[in-house]
Amino acid sequence: MKKTLYILLLIFTVNLVHGQSASEEFLMPEERIYLHQNTTLLMSGEYLYYKLYCLNSETGALSDMSKVAYVELVGKDGQAVFSHKVRLEKGSGAGDFFVTTSVPSGNYKLVAFTQWMRNGEVDDFFQNDVVVINPFQNNQSGLMRSASDSTRTTGVTANTAVNLPSDPAAIELQLNPQTTGNREQINLTVNSVPSEWHGDYSLSVRKTIAKLPVPQRETSTAFAESLKGNTESIKVSSQNTMTLPELRGELLTGTVFRIDTDEKVPNRRVALSIPATNYLFKISSTRENGTFFFNVDESYTNEQALIQVIGDDRDAFRIEIDEFKSPDYSNLTFSDFVLDETMEAFILEQSVQNQIQNAYAENRIDSIRKIEDFPPFFQTPSHEYYLDDYTRFPTIKETIIEVIEQASTRQRKGQQFILVRVYDDDVETGQNSLLLIDGHFNQDHNTVVEAKASMIKIISVIKQQYLYGSEVFEGIISMDSYDGDFIESLPGLKDNDTKLFRPELARDYFDQDYRYPERYKRIPDYRAQLVWEPQFKLDGSTKTMTFYTSDVKGSYEVVLEGFNEQGKPLSLRKFIEVK
Repeated sequence: MKKTLYILLLIFTVNLVHGQSASEEFLMPEERIYLHQNTTLLMSGEYLYYKLYCLNSETGALSDMSKVAYVELVGKDGQAVFSHKVRLEKGSGAGDFFVTTSVPSGNYKLVAFTQWMRNGEVDDFFQNDVVVINPFQNNQSGLMRSASDSTRTTGVTANTAVNLPSDPAAIELQLNPQTTGNREQINLTVNSVPSEWHGDYSLSVRKTIAKLPVPQRETSTAFAESLKGNTESIKVSSQNTMTLPELRGELLTGTVFRIDTDEKVPNRRVALSIPATNYLFKISSTRENGTFFFNVDESYTNEQALIQVIGDDRDAFRIEIDEFKSPDYSNLTFSDFVLDETMEAFILEQSVQNQIQNAYAENRIDSIRKIEDFPPFFQTPSHEYYLDDYTRFPTIKETIIEVIEQASTRQRKGQQFILVRVYDDDVETGQNSLLLIDGHFNQDHNTVVEAKASMIKIISVIKQQYLYGSEVFEGIISMDSYDGDFIESLPGLKDNDTKLFRPELARDYFDQDYRYPERYKRIPDYRAQLVWEPQFKLDGSTKTMTFYTSDVKGSYEVVLEGFNEQGKPLSLRKFIEVK
């Protein structure tokens, strides 16, 4: 039944963007997001880490519908300090935000949602209060009490959360030792886990903050309890105006206008190219209202893309890309954390430690996870030419003439083109060949033929007519440079680049290792966050890991949080003491 509903929704989505009527009305379950954050109190120079879980409100299980979620930190003025787009894999994703000195002190709200959830109310989004203390700005009005303020809400210790039991008999979190000194090893063990608890969780180890009335952090068990009995669905109908779900990846949309009349242009093909080692190239067509969309399910690193109308008359059109717009946050309510003189010593100590820690940040660098290689859309080329294996010629044109047997250069209407010889030399179809430069779709071949060939590493040729989307090309010629930057040398081609709202890149977080203490003997260690592991997998076997304490004494909370594949919540927490 679930698969049938998703197929119906996909058909409805296609019909809607084509301006057609869906054949029927049907109900689709809503989604709900839980977000595990490492803390609710942040100071300048610290990281907010988060892991989010997208759940089907009808079944409670992790949702496989939306492939993208959004996370924002919102101030009392309704404006977002940051907006993140996060890829979801099997219903979960993760990200982080570094609090710079430009973020004012104040009470904020951390909000998470999917596009599908925007058909409901903002109250249904995940929300949790966050306090930011910025001691580097003189203006602390965001955390000062005004005459209209009510009595301060009683809070709890930072990093402590309301906890509901999640079957502690089934899973045991062990720490050895639980009391230790600075820069010492801690062994963490999760005993053999029953199959019903297999899943991908998140683990945080962070110093607790005593006696500050900061906002509570919601646990997964409390969140799951709040969802009980909430099985609302959304009525999908062609008569309703709604925000479409991102079923197959992020949805990039826009509209094509005619420059001279400002009319919206239907039935024009539009190309998207995102240059990179693993480049993306896609073609779409505008609908009756001039709109187009691209489903991007591949991961990519480049924030710059070229979106262009295909055709010799392309300069007669302009493209407007739909930018991400935050929801209306005017009705959000915020915590009322207020600064007072008793916090001065804590703020001063923490600020000094953060500054020292960041001064040595180059010794503790997180790494961006490598994106898995995937082949180009045209798969295996018919011919490949590694130019270092041939006599080098000064220009691309000479290289095509002297080296590339399957291509030639031609003159059309005063313009030069690189054409693949799909047929005999005497056959002229009038169709252009698809020319890609490091994945960048180039319709102006003039800019390429006279360019220097010394930067080009390999030229690949597809010697056959190629149908891609609704466009027919007389073969494909793809050029890859040594450093992926050949496009920078071509005049004017970068002028029309569009900056994308790219999903956050997955990271592997730094793991401090003191097995060789001499290596870090002269480097101070003021980590308050000892561990952040957003992919803590439990798969049946005993799970073990080690981590090391820092130079900061005090109590640290160890939190294991999240949901199994069926949506059953798990919240475990213990404490260690560093003396």
